[in-house]
Amino acid sequence: MSVMVENPADYIQQCMSSGLSSSYRFCFEFENMLLGSELSQKEVYQILLYKQDGRWRVAIALLSDLAKGHNDQVNALENSLAVDGPWVFKTVSIPKPWGQEIWYSAYEQRGVCHLADDNQQSGVPVHLWLYLFPELLKPSTELNLLKVLAPFSSPLLGELYFEMHEKKQEVYVVSHIDETAWPDGVAQMRFGFCSEKQKQFSSFEAFKVAYLSVVKRYEGLRKQIDAALQSQFQAVFTESNEQAKSEYLKQLPEALLRKEQLLADEMTSFIAKRPLRLGDVIQVPKLLPHGLLHGVRVVEFQTPVYERLILSFRQKVLTQDGWDTEQALALLAEPPVSQGIQQGVCKLHTHFDELVNLERIVEFDGFEVFRLRFLQAGTVGLAELLCPVVGQNTNFGNILMLALHEIAIQNGPAELLLQPQEGACLPVWENFSENSMQLQAKKGSIVLLSRPLL
Repeated sequence: MSVMVENPADYIQQCMSSGLSSSYRFCFEFENMLLGSELSQKEVYQILLYKQDGRWRVAIALLSDLAKGHNDQVNALENSLAVDGPWVFKTVSIPKPWGQEIWYSAYEQRGVCHLADDNQQSGVPVHLWLYLFPELLKPSTELNLLKVLAPFSSPLLGELYFEMHEKKQEVYVVSHIDETAWPDGVAQMRFGFCSEKQKQFSSFEAFKVAYLSVVKRYEGLRKQIDAALQSQFQAVFTESNEQAKSEYLKQLPEALLRKEQLLADEMTSFIAKRPLRLGDVIQVPKLLPHGLLHGVRVVEFQTPVYERLILSFRQKVLTQDGWDTEQALALLAEPPVSQGIQQGVCKLHTHFDELVNLERIVEFDGFEVFRLRFLQAGTVGLAELLCPVVGQNTNFGNILMLALHEIAIQNGPAELLLQPQEGACLPVWENFSENSMQLQAKKGSIVLLSRPLL
């Protein structure tokens, strides 16, 4: 029977630093509490910590599975992770009324992402790995959220919530525009309130009163439509196939659909839109109502705060009862600022000027995001690249990465190859200037990098 330890994170660090052995086997108890859940479950895991080719690795398995003979991962070492990374994110796709979200770093009740050495492994749950290596979270207390939003292409079904956040900050990078939805390649999103519409009212308060009145009328009609769908085509609420969902809607009375469109247009007249092109960066500050439209796929980095206020939605909201329009408008004493922070180009060492271009595309309270573009095929050291920007003595726990093109991450003898739309977590255990990871890519390749801030 393996020894049971109370604090596996400290025990792992002691084992690796002691130099007394190259292999340790032990058990620990983990309270599996996911974000958004009120229930927790205590589970006992067995760990094999061992050294191979000069690198520490960890293999993990549930003790109950081992006892039943259902899991031999700890013994076979087929699913072990290198402590010094890098690790690929095994994603989770979450169906939404408007399309789907693809999660990379999430660990909540609806889905848990995994970390792995490569895409052949099943990996380790993100929150379990963070429990074993809490240094990854510094200077934050939670891992920032990385995900992709992939709406349907049709105008009605692909519209996201028109929503606002009190605490959460997020940045979008447009990674795909559906040409069937936007033939000229220029899409749109809802972004704040229309300044021209506001001029029709004596004050912003009068504007809000008029807007709320229209929203309430639409919300009443929305309930009628949802009731009709519920009684006749209940499957439409959980249907993830866009074509099938469209067919359900066509069976509603035409007069009802016309009325819905008229009220939706009236409601939309109060809302500002901004154009979107491939590669655009959209910074969404706090208290700014916003919402993506159909046929626009974006990468999103956000603070790990799970809150929102829904002002309106052209489908039934499945995650809560009703909308939060009055509460959201009450927080807005004046028109929200919709311009955000302007992105800037970071200065680099002369050595890199012809190889890569690095831009800081957002700097929020809790994180910042860089866009790295390879001007030539080549290799660049992660520390050499970012130290001039973040400082030589910076010490933080992780860098989250999303590849828009194929890119290789090298860490000594280890190499992780990311395909487009694949993400990774790069651990930064020591002084960042000593980090040995390198990024290698072809000319024109782009990768997004995020790091936590104090």
